[in-house]
Amino acid sequence: MIATVTMQLIDGNLIQVPDSLHSLTAYVIAEQGDWFEDEIRFVRILLGAGERVIDIGANYGAYTLSMARSVGPQGRVWAIEPASATASNLRASVELNDYAHVVVCQYALGERAGKARLSLHDNAELNGLVIAQPGKRGSSGGRVEQVRVMALDEFVGQQGIREVGFVKLDAEGAEGAIIAGAETFLATESPLIQYEAKEGKTLHLDLADRFRERGYRSYRLIPGLNVLIPFDGDADVDAFLLNLYACKPDRAEILRTRGLLVDAPEVGFDAAEMRRRAASPDWLTDLTASPYAHSYADPWQHWQATDGVSGSGLKLAGALALFHHARNPAVEPAVRVSALHASLDSLRDLTAETTSLTRLATLARVAREAGAQTVAVKALRRICNTIQKRPSVSFDEPFVAPTPRFDDVVATGGPKTWLTAAALEAYELNCAFSSYFTGPQALGQLRYYQALGYPSEVMAKRLKMIERRFPPERSAGR
Repeated sequence: MIATVTMQLIDGNLIQVPDSLHSLTAYVIAEQGDWFEDEIRFVRILLGAGERVIDIGANYGAYTLSMARSVGPQGRVWAIEPASATASNLRASVELNDYAHVVVCQYALGERAGKARLSLHDNAELNGLVIAQPGKRGSSGGRVEQVRVMALDEFVGQQGIREVGFVKLDAEGAEGAIIAGAETFLATESPLIQYEAKEGKTLHLDLADRFRERGYRSYRLIPGLNVLIPFDGDADVDAFLLNLYACKPDRAEILRTRGLLVDAPEVGFDAAEMRRRAASPDWLTDLTASPYAHSYADPWQHWQATDGVSGSGLKLAGALALFHHARNPAVEPAVRVSALHASLDSLRDLTAETTSLTRLATLARVAREAGAQTVAVKALRRICNTIQKRPSVSFDEPFVAPTPRFDDVVATGGPKTWLTAAALEAYELNCAFSSYFTGPQALGQLRYYQALGYPSEVMAKRLKMIERRFPPERSAGR
């Protein structure tokens, strides 16, 4: 019997997980107080009291518990988890939170009813079905348990489930089979479906085609705005993309009315509009209200009136103004999305050959909020690889801090040290979903960061987590 521990999620829920730092869920929650996906924060905004949701591949229940809190006792959550040990922990978490409106169902879902073997891993997040084939015994190459398989159509019929508003689908590569076994459900119901598009390093863009054949359009999340936009599989797909969403037009209209989805053509910003926005005092006033930028208000106003009226200075001012516009909640979501994308495009052009570290810092922040995490990581890596070669760093033009925490951190140690710390923190938070994945290779930069004089509870916790998981005698032998 594996020992367990109860932890608290950032939303107040209690969750029971294995008492081991080798368990991904246990490690991530100890490190971050939450699951690492941007989508879980969107789901908390999305769901309201009384809604009915299905969590397929519930695992230890980070999503299940968050959804249960959002829908409240008037709602209903069906959490489907096939692994017996994991489902047992999930049931314990449901009881800890007194969620009588959550039903834990120990099944696997597939194309049709039957039985299958479930391969078990040390990390339950990687458990997956080994579908038995007639005449073949097969082998999973590890621990297995036999589980009951149901089609989603059979499951919802058995449970009497109707009027589902949201489905989370995360089945480690079995999503296609689950869709095939849900023809009636997908035709008669109209939920928003969050589906895992990436299994390991494999991107399953074919799932978007499967949903489209059934009348569902796919969307992706803009994390900085908590808005869904149409997913274009022909465009660049960010390497950090994990989940997509699918829904029918009627559900899209509901989400559009709530300001959570945009599917209209983008709003354009012509040269005259960019110049007007760049010259406006509003964006600079708000920017210099942040503690890190407050002491630069006068020189940056002078910069706006001189360098910011032409050439790359004008383009930078326009990008900063559009980023400010995108973050204004009073602006229509479609305009905010367009402004954020226009800001990102301008900054990518500006930094293609730049040696300006502050412009790269701005690019990193805007890219991360737009969901272009790979672009952010590359910009931060350029800062980290370059800054120590510079005798000094000057904040002679406006810029955005590369991570939100540093909006409120004054550069007491000077611009170079401040930007080094800010870039290192942003890089650590964005180069991987958790230090669980970086491990001992992150120790050097975390210890260096600690010595820079800008203490962070988040960074200190990451350092301690790695040191606990990889004690010195173990790390030395790696």
